[in-house]
Amino acid sequence: MFDYIDPILQLTTGSFFAAAGYRKVFDPITRGSVWDLFAKYQVPTWQGWMVTIGQLLGGLGFLFGVLSWWAALGLMPIMIGAFKLSTFPEIVAAQPRGFLGWVIKLSCNREALLIAILVSLLVRGF
Repeated sequence: MFDYIDPILQLTTGSFFAAAGYRKVFDPITRGSVWDLFAKYQVPTWQGWMVTIGQLLGGLGFLFGVLSWWAALGLMPIMIGAFKLSTFPEIVAAQPRGFLGWVIKLSCNREALLIAILVSLLVRGF
């Protein structure tokens, strides 16, 4: 009944990750700000390159439908790392009130939403 949802999720998720990876590799301004962020969080250089290349290749995998399940699996630790390093501390600092406050903060967050999308694609399989 909803067979069109998986290709739409693949296309949109692939577009996001491919564009983010492309900008981190080929756009000098974006690359500089990302590497400054990696330095701020003390991310080793090799891990920074793994994140950058992983986003680009994972996004292309989704876009072209090549090993999409593996692309989702590879992108998952990247997004969990991004969430853990930058997003979660910001949410904690905002001190959401009660369960609903946490749900609202998490549901309005790009990293949390992408993790949810990746999980749904992994669970559904391809």
